Amino acid sequence: MKTIAGKDLDALGVILGHGAAAAGERFEKMLGLPCRTQATRPCPLAPDVSPFPQAGHKERQAYYIFMPGVVFLALFPADSPLIESYLTRQNLPLSDDLKFGEQVLHEFANILVSGIVDSLVDRCGMKFFLAAPRRISGRNSILINDTCRKFLSSGVEGAVASMLTFEADSCRVEVLVLLDSMFLNILLPNDG
Repeated sequence: MKTIAGKDLDALGVILGHGAAAAGERFEKMLGLPCRTQATRPCPLAPDVSPFPQAGHKERQAYYIFMPGVVFLALFPADSPLIESYLTRQNLPLSDDLKFGEQVLHEFANILVSGIVDSLVDRCGMKFFLAAPRRISGRNSILINDTCRKFLSSGVEGAVASMLTFEADSCRVEVLVLLDSMFLNILLPNDG
């Protein structure tokens, strides 16, 4: 298995940055609002070490999506103003129906993750199938740490993590991306 070097972390950061930009453009188009994106430099994922200790403890609605070798966790504020913005843009009635709000966030998660996946697909030239998003909720830091811990407990080695952020309408959405070493070997093959 490949241990990821600093230059490979930088290359991965560029790839994920392109994915975040593409996802941000799709999200912006869907919302009809300007969206700023940012990608953190990927970092090695280690057991019992939080890769993002500054994640905070706010309540979040999250969507867990995976494909072979990669896990995504899209984190939305528990009471997301983005739902209202989207419904208003679509000329749909505002609803207090929680199930309807979950469906809107589910679609947001799909839009964001598919933009990131397309960047990965472009780089490796392979097609991937994503599992359907699974909704979970809880405090930001707990969701992130639990997802990292579960990813590592599945026996992966040489894993890395990155956090992509999307800000629109004074609302911050985060997408945690975890990649295992086997996927990284496909994505960042040795040149020598």
